[in-house]
Amino acid sequence: MSFTAIDLFAGIGGFRTAIERCGGSCIAFSEIDSDAINAYGENHPVSVGTNLGDITAIGHMPPAEDQV
Repeated sequence: MSFTAIDLFAGIGGFRTAIERCGGSCIAFSEIDSDAINAYGENHPVSVGTNLGDITAIGHMPPAEDQV
């Protein structure tokens, strides 16, 4: 099964691991704690722009990869 997801309240990325193990692709994550963001980056190869930051400030979701 192929799907895309966004890892909200991401922490260190445990849910992203589950997403990827189920055949999904994580296109972004949302986390505000700097220690958690650093650990997330250690656990998963991410670019800086994929952190959406504070969930209350997200204006729109990024497009799924197949829609880019």
